[in-house]
Amino acid sequence: MDAMAAAYTAAWCSQDPALVAAHYTRNGSLTINSGGPAVGRTAITASAQAFMTSLPDMMVAMDSLRVNQGSGRYYWTLTGTNTGPGGTGKAVHISGYEEWTLSADGLIERSLGHFDAVEYARQIRDRACLLSASMRRDFERFGLEPFRRLTGWLEVLGGSGLLVGFKWPVIMQVSSGGRFLRDAACDRSGIDES
Repeated sequence: MDAMAAAYTAAWCSQDPALVAAHYTRNGSLTINSGGPAVGRTAITASAQAFMTSLPDMMVAMDSLRVNQGSGRYYWTLTGTNTGPGGTGKAVHISGYEEWTLSADGLIERSLGHFDAVEYARQIRDRACLLSASMRRDFERFGLEPFRRLTGWLEVLGGSGLLVGFKWPVIMQVSSGGRFLRDAACDRSGIDES
């Protein structure tokens, strides 16, 4: 199982989501946190693609592997930069684990993945409009202070939409599109987002 886990880790680093799905049985499933399961290699490919699109430089390191008859627990650390469509340019460093049920031929039948989604969202979004002193000054400078909290919460909501979009890609497209339009409007009006 060590060789399979090493190959699975390399697949997550490859930017080829089909390589991730190839480690699953034809009707295998991947569940991320409390989301619905991605069942079958096509759905698993889509789930892996969502992470790879959001974090084009994503690297996954295997921290450890615990094996029990017909099952395993795969601990990992993911790093990358959110530079995909609508990305924030923020770095991500998050750890988690997957609980595996394995087939007789050593493929994953079921994976239950766990990581701190709130921390992941915090790292990507950094709650800039809500907490950043420089953003607070910019909102005051442009006479927009009444809209600062609303804007901050809408950014948090957009970040949550990106997370939910890992399961339902259409939601990711809508959330990314909203972020893209916001950034385009800021670029056009000369607002400095840094």
